[in-house]
Amino acid sequence: VHIELDNHKSLKEYFSGSSFSGFRQSFHDQIEKRIAGIDGKIWMWNDFGGLILFPFNGKKCPAIELFFKLYFENLFMSIEEMKLDFILSFKVAMHLGNTVYKQRGNTGTIVSDSINSIHHLGQKHIGAGRYVMTAEMKEFIPEYLKKFTADGGEFECRQLIKFQKLV
Repeated sequence: VHIELDNHKSLKEYFSGSSFSGFRQSFHDQIEKRIAGIDGKIWMWNDFGGLILFPFNGKKCPAIELFFKLYFENLFMSIEEMKLDFILSFKVAMHLGNTVYKQRGNTGTIVSDSINSIHHLGQKHIGAGRYVMTAEMKEFIPEYLKKFTADGGEFECRQLIKFQKLV
């Protein structure tokens, strides 16, 4: 999963100096807290987001549901938990892929189509506030969420599924 805050320039202007560092850490911690329950690991991270890995058993992908819920929890997370006076906007890209695993902080030499694909999709293709996944994940979308999805077109020869904006 690639998650990234939107409005980079505005966020850097809003938070000055050390307060940006605190904000950045707070967002990181909120994501880490939410993914821990389904054994997710923040693997690569920068100022505005990063790459999260989840174990996959070939049967279920609880990350799909977790990030769908995060969109609804965002109001609470932004105001109550992070003490912001605005609501965060972020984008999520999901892909079912494989890569060599190395410890966080020791990933600079990894060459992986899966990592390149998810970074390109998350950083270059999807718009602000969007939740998109590659079509390989379609069969793992919980039945009750399928009505909120639509064809997301194609990017770098991969078919996409997008979640509809609900609010």
